[in-house]
This record gives sequence, C-alpha cells and structure tokens, in this order.
Amino acid sequence: MHIKKEKFKHLFDLQFAIAFLAAPFLLFVYQFFYFGQISFYLIPFKRLLMSVIISPLIEEIIFRGFIQEWLYSHRWAKKAVFSISPANLITSFIFTAFHFFAHPPLMAALVFIPSLVFGYFRDRHGGITSPVILHCFYNLSYFSLLM
Repeated sequence: MHIKKEKFKHLFDLQFAIAFLAAPFLLFVYQFFYFGQISFYLIPFKRLLMSVIISPLIEEIIFRGFIQEWLYSHRWAKKAVFSISPANLITSFIFTAFHFFAHPPLMAALVFIPSLVFGYFRDRHGGITSPVILHCFYNLSYFSLLM
C-alpha cells in the first residue's frame, strides 16, 4: 500500500514537530513555576473523549475551517507578517474570546498563542488536519497536567 507523502505532509514538517512537542514542555514549565511541582492526573474517559477529541475537532472545524477560511476570501486577510496572516490573527482573537466563557481569565488569555500556532499550520498546510492534531495534543497535555 503506497501512502502519498503530500497527504500526510504535516507529519514530515519539522516546524510541526516542534509545535507538537512544545505543548507538554510549556505546560511542564508553567506547572512547575506556578505550583512548584509537576504532577499528572487521570482523566475520566468521557471527559477525555470530549476534551481531547470532540471539542478540538469541532473548534477547529468552526474556527480554522469556516472562520479563517472565510476571512481568506478577502485579499487583505492573506498578507502575512512574520508568517501570521490577518485571517489567523482575527480568528485567534475570536477563538480566545470564546475561551473566556469557560476558563479563568489567565488560562483563557493563554489560549491565544496556541491558537496562532494552529492557524499558522492551517495556513502552511492548507487544511485543518494539522490544527486538529495539534489542538488534540495540546488539550491532552493541558488536561493531563493541570486538571
């Protein structure tokens, strides 16, 4: 069975690998400096499924699949500065704003940087597969370390 490299290009992208591995590292650092220790928690299966698979998938379909894609229909939204497009920046602000409803203010604000990363890989790979994978892994890291 021959698998086309183009279909799984995010798996062969060094920047994607760095972004993937950044999640647990940054959360370890945050937890160590904020709590003074690092600990792991077991997550009930239903919460794990919802938090790590279903929510990231739905969020990426809405934010990167619809909103960021719609913004790309405007010429001004495609001109990236430091590899961040206006479409990504606006989508990330909206994404972060929605997190203020479910998270404490600091944690909601900290969602902005990963959102830019998700949007960057949406732009880089032209689809939502990379953002979905990253979002699932970031949520897994977050819920494993901080909940």
